[in-house]
Amino acid sequence: MLKIKLYKDLPEELRSKYSKLKRGVFVGEAQEEEDEGIEHEEEYCSEADLICYLIAYEDEEIIGGLELFKRRIKHLNQLIILGGIGSLWVRKDKRRRGLATKLLKKVMEELKIKGCEVVYLCTDIGKLKSLYAQVGFVPLKKNYTFVGRSGKRYFKDDGMIAFIKPKETLRKIVKSKEPFDIGVGNW
Repeated sequence: MLKIKLYKDLPEELRSKYSKLKRGVFVGEAQEEEDEGIEHEEEYCSEADLICYLIAYEDEEIIGGLELFKRRIKHLNQLIILGGIGSLWVRKDKRRRGLATKLLKKVMEELKIKGCEVVYLCTDIGKLKSLYAQVGFVPLKKNYTFVGRSGKRYFKDDGMIAFIKPKETLRKIVKSKEPFDIGVGNW
């Protein structure tokens, strides 16, 4: 039986198990090599923005999860409460069953409860656009920017966004010629 649980903090034993399973999925898919690990730590330095974890279980066994983030940013002189999704993963043997979509639907509900107006994520848009589109994400179609742990500014083009409220905010972000500045650290 599938269960999805929300955790504000993970107890140490669960944190260790979750991290090991997540790392196994990502490393197994060759998404992180040693040199990229240093860059990853530089760019994905948003620990302070982490608000909770969603973990999927099947018969008490962890089979997937993701992290939720939240921060306040300023875009076009407007304060925005930005939600974020990081590290969505599903065990290889449990894929193609709709679990990622269920996790994403749950995360969007949770970020709405947390007061987020816009939700951002970075991904391989070519491969995963249709997955994220199921819950309202659209490609940003322009650069976004953020500051890494060292203070270096980065510009990337693999962002997707979805609106929770108000719709006009999303239009302004998408239509603006300015890169979308998501603050310190990527998710």
